[in-house]
Amino acid sequence: MQKDIFVEKLVKHRKTGNENLLSIMIILSAFFLIVFCFLMPFVYQTNFLAVSAIVSFGIGYLAYRIVTSFNRDYEYSITNDELLIEQIIAQRKRNRVFIGSVKDFSIVAPISGSDYETYCSQKIFCLDFRSGNNDEDGWFFVTRKSGSSMMILFEPDDRFIDAFKKYIPRFVKTV
Repeated sequence: MQKDIFVEKLVKHRKTGNENLLSIMIILSAFFLIVFCFLMPFVYQTNFLAVSAIVSFGIGYLAYRIVTSFNRDYEYSITNDELLIEQIIAQRKRNRVFIGSVKDFSIVAPISGSDYETYCSQKIFCLDFRSGNNDEDGWFFVTRKSGSSMMILFEPDDRFIDAFKKYIPRFVKTV
């Protein structure tokens, strides 16, 4: 009787320069909109200060939710032969971004190997679920979903590679 396999890993995604720039732009836009909301009652000489406060609070909360939505983590988990990758947004929402059987993978290999270049030249649909710390780190696998090939980039540890080798030893390439 085979033992059940369960392995999981949490990978924190590092913000890119574009995400940081967008966060700063959202915060500055929210600040100027809030200032505008508080200046409008004085310009039109009306007593809508309470409405301005409520609208300003809504703008601030919306800006907070948008900026924190850039905080992403990825959780990889293997249960027997099923790989599940979930995206955790701002530690409050989980999205299942990939689920598939390890037995359906045509290759599992490190990105630093020559196999990666071969599959990149084929113009396969690619999804990146790495931390973003180093573009040369990580592994990739190729599988078929909905009739088309797709390549997934991720950062497993040795426990994942051992689990892959248990189910598809011929398709796991090591450096």
